[in-house]
Amino acid sequence: MKHIPIAGTDLNPVCLCMGTHLMGSDVNERDSFAILDAYCEAGGNFLDTAHAYADWAPGCLHKNVSETTIGLWLRQRKNRDAFIVGTKGGYSSDGTPFSELLSCEALQRQIARSRACLPVDTIDLYWLHRDDPARPVAHFIDFLNEQVEKKTIRHFGCSNWTAQRLQEAAEYAAKQGVKGFVANQMWWSLATPDLDAYNRSCNDTAVGMDPETRAYHGRTKLTAVPF
Repeated sequence: MKHIPIAGTDLNPVCLCMGTHLMGSDVNERDSFAILDAYCEAGGNFLDTAHAYADWAPGCLHKNVSETTIGLWLRQRKNRDAFIVGTKGGYSSDGTPFSELLSCEALQRQIARSRACLPVDTIDLYWLHRDDPARPVAHFIDFLNEQVEKKTIRHFGCSNWTAQRLQEAAEYAAKQGVKGFVANQMWWSLATPDLDAYNRSCNDTAVGMDPETRAYHGRTKLTAVPF
């Protein structure tokens, strides 16, 4: 597979990231392992999961099942160093408000839990699954830089942030002389998604690759990792 480096990092993932949101639940452990094996054999090296992945699925037997399934596979195959492991925090399937999940204390607990489930000493790429616009960007950038210093994470990105907030975060990081987001995950497809209908159906806060966000990525060269 073709590799596309993430700008500003030493991460060199393949262009097809393996999404794992149902692994260990509706996709049982045996099938999950088979999928991961096939991805590995094809040259894949980039895994995407989240603290809350599969918690909502009927086949979910326990919390964090996607992370624990990936962690078990990495241990059994003894190939942790061959993979870029990315996971996300700041989101829950039980309706907990983002304002609670995106506090420093809550994020710290989620990072600790993710590290234990995967299990890894350091998460290669940690994503904020959502934003809390009521908080200044300094809240997030300062906290994530502290985690880098503590070596709980190596790099960090965001998901479902608007272009305006991306710009504010980048400007703050540059002014403070600290790390900023190295990548952004957004809803992007060959088809134009109906985000309004999606958000109405599940009371969510998804952000797509709208013209403003696309222009921001084109101007800044911030890496896009769309879902």
